[in-house]
Amino acid sequence: MATKTPAKRATAKKTTFPSVAWFEAVAAITRMDAQYLKFGRLDAVIAFKSGDSIVQANFEVLNIHEIQEIEEDEMRDCDFIIELEPA
Repeated sequence: MATKTPAKRATAKKTTFPSVAWFEAVAAITRMDAQYLKFGRLDAVIAFKSGDSIVQANFEVLNIHEIQEIEEDEMRDCDFIIELEPA
């Protein structure tokens, strides 16, 4: 069984994917986990679309912020879109 890091324990709570709360929890984990830095930098606005839910996140260098739900027509402002099967 995998052991949770302190960062993961600090943000462990049930959230629904995809949702603003889920992406905010992931962002909090990355801010507290030094191992995240090894994955490098990203500068992009990404939309994650699953069914009727669309969540946009701004990945800026090593930070994930400006996480929000958006409408389908707002996806045009994103650098790219990741479409997921609804859970």
